[in-house]
This record gives sequence, structure tokens and C-alpha cells, in this order.
Amino acid sequence: MNYSEAIRGWAVVGPEGGSLSGISADGEVLWTVGIPAGKHSTGDYLDLLGPTDQLAAGPGVTLIPGVSRVARVRYGEGGAETGANPDFAPTRMTESEVQMRRLIAQVADRNDSLAKRLAQYERATTAPAQREIPQDDPAPVVEEPETAEPEVSAE
Repeated sequence: MNYSEAIRGWAVVGPEGGSLSGISADGEVLWTVGIPAGKHSTGDYLDLLGPTDQLAAGPGVTLIPGVSRVARVRYGEGGAETGANPDFAPTRMTESEVQMRRLIAQVADRNDSLAKRLAQYERATTAPAQREIPQDDPAPVVEEPETAEPEVSAE
């Protein structure tokens, strides 16, 4: 595994543990490090690895190179062609397509209104019921006798 692959790579180590080694461009082993069982980032060992060195796995270790989102593309003859139909020319919508889009919009609006009504119904059915407050002894009704109004003399 080279330096660029080791930036985001992984070392998966078996239950007995294992080792990673740094190997120079000449094939000389520069260092060897023991690592415990588990999944380890190879980016942790970049300080030990030179730009031209390789990372080698010992027994019990599997190296998984990092995924790079950058890829080199070599453009050759026809490399810039898109594959699109050169005869394509955009056209106006036909009347049937306009009607279909209008119908789809109406159905979507109706669906939204039905969804709102369903949500209101669910809120109403799950709302706590209002209970009447029990009255043990209602207050007695007191009726007062009618009093006659004094007559006003016309003087």
C-alpha cells in the first residue's frame, strides 16, 4: 500500500494481532510495528512512512486501501464527447401532456387536503375527553317576592 492509499486506509487485524512494516523503494524493511487485534486506521502510521515508501502487512493483517474521490481520467480521441443525441431539439408540451400535468397537480392538492383532514381527525380522536365536574350539593335557589313599585303622584 503506497502513501496515498494509506491516508484513508484500514488495517484489519486478526485475533492474534499482527504487524505492519514500512518498506523503502529499494525493498529494505525500514521499520516494523506490532498492532493489536481489531480495525485500525493506517493514517496513524503516516509519520513513519515516507512519500515513496510502501506499507506492508505481516501475518494476520489485511490492508484495505482508502477510497479516493479523485480519479485521473486520460482523455483520448473522442474523450470529450457526451454521447447525447445530436439530433435532439426541445419541443413544446403537447396538449395531452399539459392536461396530464394539470391532473397530477389536482390529485396532489386533493391528497394534501385529505392528509390535513386525516390529521385533524386523529387529533380529535386522541384528544382527552372533557369531563363534567360533579356537583355534590347544588346551591339552593332563593326566590325573592316581588315588591310593588311605589306609585308616583301626579302633582
